[in-house]
Amino acid sequence: MAAPCRDFVLQVKLTARCDLKCARCYNIPPNASSRPELGTGEWTRALQGARDYFKCTGTALHVHFIGGEPLLRPDLFELAGIFKGSARANTTLVTNGYALKDEMLPVIKGLFHAATVNMPALDAKRFEDLRGEDCFEKILGNVRGMVARKIPVALAMNVSKQNHGEVGKLVELASILGVRRVSFHRFIGTTRLDDWHLTPELLREVIAHIKASWVEYPGMDIVTRDPVLAVALGLDLKPCVAGAGLLNIEPDGSVTACRYITEVIGDITRQPISEILAGEGARKYSDAARLRSRCSDCTSKARCRGCRALAIHNGDLHGEDPLCHAVLGGGAP
Repeated sequence: MAAPCRDFVLQVKLTARCDLKCARCYNIPPNASSRPELGTGEWTRALQGARDYFKCTGTALHVHFIGGEPLLRPDLFELAGIFKGSARANTTLVTNGYALKDEMLPVIKGLFHAATVNMPALDAKRFEDLRGEDCFEKILGNVRGMVARKIPVALAMNVSKQNHGEVGKLVELASILGVRRVSFHRFIGTTRLDDWHLTPELLREVIAHIKASWVEYPGMDIVTRDPVLAVALGLDLKPCVAGAGLLNIEPDGSVTACRYITEVIGDITRQPISEILAGEGARKYSDAARLRSRCSDCTSKARCRGCRALAIHNGDLHGEDPLCHAVLGGGAP
């Protein structure tokens, strides 16, 4: 039994419910599926099966509990506990930070290896306009609480036309709060959003801001899983692993290749992970040999593959990442 990657990311979307109302959220509303959220027993069977499969394959498993807002599921901590003590599995809580309560922090510290809080803007008014709630200071206070409890926490930004100028400010804020890790990714919706997606010119500005932040804050761990950003920043290249090194489980048990991709390629309540990964639905996302257009001629296509979600938004699953060639001038080093 062999897993496709040495490291595998499993996005576990326990619920589509959320306590905020963010503009352009990738989250599919709770009423979009005709099937209800999985219950605790169904999730337990699914996650135990995934844990055991990746343990047998010798794969390092990274489980990201996402949403919606995962803290709205009362069984979140019970389900996260499935991976506690598993030597080759770690868990991350991906939260908007609004629902955090002080009494949760010791439990979070005991169950999760890390937490990530997304920051769509650094100006309080714009932040709250985007989030739809009066929440900015409360979220910052909750981040301070995690730092005080020594919970490894990262601030993350999905960089768009709306917030590209605040990249450096996010690193500054992290430093002020005592956060030592900042993550950046290009904004990706579940559809093409030209009013939000970066242009090549803006992406070049973002790259310059991140490089400047490295100089100003040398102790800050600035990371990305975005293949184009990784190449441009000279980081270790982490290819788009949708369908090969990453699967997303929706609240009703349906499986997609990534949380930004809506095509269903399996059902965790009816199929084991191994069967979903072996299926054509998963393999078509990860097969570099199928890439077309300028990606097909790139010497680094097997190590990069661009972002398949953005390629889909551009009209072709196997087409080029619409920003890669424009920004990098063709081909990763």
